[in-house]
Amino acid sequence: MPVRFSLRGGILCAVASLASSSFWSEASAQQAVTYELPGLVVESAPRKAPVRQKAESSTGVDPEDVVVSPTTLATKSEQTASAVTVITGEQLQRMQQRTVADALRTVPGLSVVQTGGLGGQTAVFTRGTNANQTKVFIDGIDVGDASTPSGAVDLAHIMTADVERIEVLRGPQGGLYGSGALGGVISIITKQGKGPPRITGFVEGGSFGTFNQALGVSGSKGPWTYAFNVTHFRSTDTPVTPLELLQPGQVRHNDFYDNWTYSTRLGLEVSKQLQLNVVARHTDANLRFTEGFGPLEDIQSSTDIRQTFLRGEAVVTLLDGAFKNYFGSTYSEQRRLNETPVGFNRPLYDGDHEKYDWKGVATVAPGQVVVMGVETRTDRLFAARSIDGFSAPVSAEQANHAGYIELQSQIGKRMLVVANARRDANEDFGNATTWRLASSYILPGSETKLRASVGTSFRAPSLWELYNPFGSPDLSAERGMGYDVGFEQPLFNDKVRVGATYFYNEVKDLIGFDPNTFASINIDHVQISGVEIFASWAVAPNLALRTDYTYTDVDVLVGPVSYLRRRPQHKVSGSVQWAPTDALSFTTTLIYVGDRPDAGRFGGSVIAPSYTVVNLAVDYKLNETMTLYGRVDNLFDEQYQDPSGWLRPGLGVFGGIRFATP
Repeated sequence: MPVRFSLRGGILCAVASLASSSFWSEASAQQAVTYELPGLVVESAPRKAPVRQKAESSTGVDPEDVVVSPTTLATKSEQTASAVTVITGEQLQRMQQRTVADALRTVPGLSVVQTGGLGGQTAVFTRGTNANQTKVFIDGIDVGDASTPSGAVDLAHIMTADVERIEVLRGPQGGLYGSGALGGVISIITKQGKGPPRITGFVEGGSFGTFNQALGVSGSKGPWTYAFNVTHFRSTDTPVTPLELLQPGQVRHNDFYDNWTYSTRLGLEVSKQLQLNVVARHTDANLRFTEGFGPLEDIQSSTDIRQTFLRGEAVVTLLDGAFKNYFGSTYSEQRRLNETPVGFNRPLYDGDHEKYDWKGVATVAPGQVVVMGVETRTDRLFAARSIDGFSAPVSAEQANHAGYIELQSQIGKRMLVVANARRDANEDFGNATTWRLASSYILPGSETKLRASVGTSFRAPSLWELYNPFGSPDLSAERGMGYDVGFEQPLFNDKVRVGATYFYNEVKDLIGFDPNTFASINIDHVQISGVEIFASWAVAPNLALRTDYTYTDVDVLVGPVSYLRRRPQHKVSGSVQWAPTDALSFTTTLIYVGDRPDAGRFGGSVIAPSYTVVNLAVDYKLNETMTLYGRVDNLFDEQYQDPSGWLRPGLGVFGGIRFATP
């Protein structure tokens, strides 16, 4: 296949899901690290330059770092009782993955499936659950799409240029997050401004007609913090249709994708008692693709995507910091207009939601923190099979009110217990009560970390499932219960870490459709179990190895079929990170996905074969402001389809230059 090479900026390859031992310089190691979600600022103490590179924990970060998503409180990752993986901004820079979907491919327990190349519909299956059973947030904004039939998030259009951190929380999380968190939660946190004005960006290009650019300006002045980012991603020539699906002599038409994303984060410290935050993000994207077969292969359709996410928040601190209050308002809109050059089919899908919420965080005693909150949310859907008036539109609205409470209890220095509960009142399907209990303990002497969690979850029927022409207003919510138990063991002065987690999840009343009437019905009942195993080795201060293995078994107890599609039983990821000099670094990543049941592009059932993809990245620092980099994706040009009927990109060569003012 033809390979083009041109400048491209960032850093190369697809680094292993978790493996991340940072090769810090003395200067950068002295800086404090700050993470912020709307309503939460987490600042660690300044780090000292490590004598050696530390093996990371199963959370994917150095044990001295913190995680937020399991409890909404900043908690040391070495103490958290939940299975959570963190991908840092530094990892993303080394990985040079331009979409969140690609960055998630190496995370244990996750199966990422994309219909073709960049911009193709992208689903994430967490621990064998459905794609609409993982909640996704950007800076605290739920980016679930009310316009899609199932309400699932399409991750294809979320770029990483402005992302500071991704937390992947696995296991049922209904007690804090409400509807849709049966499999877990993905929390994406963007960069915030701090310090003197700083300009960052990159320019890159390469295979498949790729030409990308990004520019960011951030900093702080007095009580103000600011961050503005613009990202442009363009890929004009990605082969998607397998040649065997073409008729003799027929020419394949490759996919085209163009994405402009604008984002900003603003903060104002009015006083020690009041802080104001604003988050805004807007994406305009266009995908041109071939969806037909036979004669229709010569006709390309087009989808225009528009996404807008907004959140404003006031943080009120009382009682000398012992009681913090977060008052927030969120609005999101996602719109898709499809154009097909034949007939009059121009479907339009438009979904939005608005939410008002309050969260209180009270420190009632040393190590004892209570989190409480209430929220009200309204989802709306407008869908028209044809905007030219040839079909009746679907218009619907749904309101949900909820309250929750959580206690995080630190018992001594080695034990953490977290308990939460939530009550949702939905005007369509009724009430739901969910809860979660989790605990961790570090054994003295061996420093073995033991942890366990158990919780419940649910997913409310989507507006489309309820009110489309074949929908049913009498649908019940999907309901789940799950648990996991695991351990982590440091060895050889923490140069080696190993760990394993067993997980179980049972989901009842899964929503499907009646093959005779096409009506939406509660039909499936599944049990999912599996194991996540990892090992990491800090071979030397400049060399780190990591491998993860996930086994997932899905057992359909009740349903029209005995399996669920696109859930591989076996998945392996691994990485090698090597920095032979202070200026030069290499990252190699391997991803193996085993056989899995699937459907063909035009119907029928198939067993999709396994595949292995190896990525290689190199990064060379020219000076304090300029870095050259390059990567080779799919180094051995593995030809595979995932899902079946859609080619995934073969060998790709990319390069670029990244710049950042001091």
